[in-house]
This record gives sequence, C-alpha cells and structure tokens, in this order.
Amino acid sequence: MAFEAAETDIANLEVEQRRLGAALDRLGAGLAKKTPIALVGHDFGAMHGLVLASRSPRFTAAVLVAATPRWADWFLRFWKVEGDRFDYLRRLSRYDPVSVARDLGAATLWQFSDRDFFIAPMSAIELARAAPHPAGSEPRIEWYSADHAMRSARARAARATFLKAELGLG
Repeated sequence: MAFEAAETDIANLEVEQRRLGAALDRLGAGLAKKTPIALVGHDFGAMHGLVLASRSPRFTAAVLVAATPRWADWFLRFWKVEGDRFDYLRRLSRYDPVSVARDLGAATLWQFSDRDFFIAPMSAIELARAAPHPAGSEPRIEWYSADHAMRSARARAARATFLKAELGLG
C-alpha cells in the first residue's frame, strides 16, 4: 500500500511540475533571454517552486516561505497512507525539497514564523541549510512573529527589498 500511495503522490508531484514548467516557459517566451525571474512561494507553493527552481537555471532569486523539508511532513500527517511509513518516505525522498535544494542556482531568502504550528524551527533550518549559500556563511533565514500564513508587513517588506536587490530593480 505504501508503494501505491507513494507512486500516486509522485505522479501528482510530476503533474504539478509539468504545469509549473509550462507556465515558466510561457513567461520566459515573452521576456528577453537575460531578464531575471524570481520565484516567491508559500507552503506547498514554496515546496513545488523549490523543486521547479532546482530543475531550472532560469531563476535568479527565490523567496521560500513556510516550506517543509519533506512532502511526507504534510502527506503522512494529514492524509491516510496505508503500509510502511518509512517505505513511503524513502520513495518520495528524491522529490523532497531538502533533497533537491542543493541544486538551486538562485539566491534564496527563507522566511519562517517563530510560532508556526505546522513547521518546527529545526525543520526550517534543516531545509534552508540544504541549499547552497556563500562559503563561510549561513543561509539567509528570517523569522517573524506570525502564524503559518505569514501575515506580516515586515516579511512582505523584506521580500520586496530582497527581490529588488537580486533582480537589479533599484
């Protein structure tokens, strides 16, 4: 059963990657080749976006908000998965954000809540540290006093500042 559940979830992840890839292709087709593109994603959007950005060198910058290291962090917690949970985790691992983060070529800003019910601080740090960052430095992780939805004027302002700098917008 875990095999079937994992294969179904992998197929669904790939469907979403094809959708996002097609959207990126359409966006890119209307831009000059050197035009910088950024990704901003929250929760599943950050996780799917991270997988897409790890597969595409097109992104200059990525802001990843309230993402978890593994798909199973959500799937096993909130949906019934029959069979061996460890087998399920192993099967999905090659798609996990923490596994693909090392392939990111974009500058990254990681934003998390210091009181997120769903994402433990150690999980947030594990994910952000998996991505490349300048030698001798820590990943750029920002913490906000907000809930999982990250409704924070400070977080929005920090995203805008980061994106302006990374995209060369002034």
